[in-house]
Amino acid sequence: VFERVQIGPLQPPPAPFADVLITLREGRPWRLEVGGGYGTSDGWRATVEVGHDNLLGTGQSASVRQRFGQYGERTDLTYRYPWLFGTPLRSDVSLFQEYHDEHIYGYKQQQMGVAAGIERTLLPVPLKDLYRLRLGLRYQLAWVRNYDVSSSLVTAGPDAITPGSQLIAKITPAVTADYRDNVVDPKRGSFHTLSLDVAGPYLGSEASFLKSRLETKWFFELPLQTTLALAGRIGLAG
Repeated sequence: VFERVQIGPLQPPPAPFADVLITLREGRPWRLEVGGGYGTSDGWRATVEVGHDNLLGTGQSASVRQRFGQYGERTDLTYRYPWLFGTPLRSDVSLFQEYHDEHIYGYKQQQMGVAAGIERTLLPVPLKDLYRLRLGLRYQLAWVRNYDVSSSLVTAGPDAITPGSQLIAKITPAVTADYRDNVVDPKRGSFHTLSLDVAGPYLGSEASFLKSRLETKWFFELPLQTTLALAGRIGLAG
């Protein structure tokens, strides 16, 4: 919301109390982000996101993100609220739709749905870096359809992929440790996330599964205003 905040006493300060002057400069609320890349499973892809990070001067934000790819595309509409019900809980709600051609495996998938989440910093003040830990909980409900499934996948035993559609509902608790020097443009530090996806009929899902995921990212500052970023991900599902 603010790109600069300055706090200082008025001169000369009267004793034993001193009035302070707080000078604020609001940041530019609109942002445009573009990106692109290539992956062996996704082919060529490009991403465009447009967002406003200070709706009506409230600190709330909304964004539209569109990803185009050689084998699919995805659209996300997201609304974020930084202070839910007067508590230090950050929340967001998003609508999404996605199409992907799993050409490597032999089927296509389409999905659309809604997701909502809350997140809170573990401690509001610095204490042995624990304030960099965040706890989050997310719920997602999606309609998923598999089609153009290869005949070999339909008869692949327990790993078979059945053509048709179903509702998938899941909750995802997660813990995040953020040690980056800058959230928007990091040059040093690291970022780590551990999450668990749980789906079952008690959540409104027609499928049941359990998935865990660990992700880590490291940033190293190099000469010539260059940053080296390394990332690793591992997941297990059952």
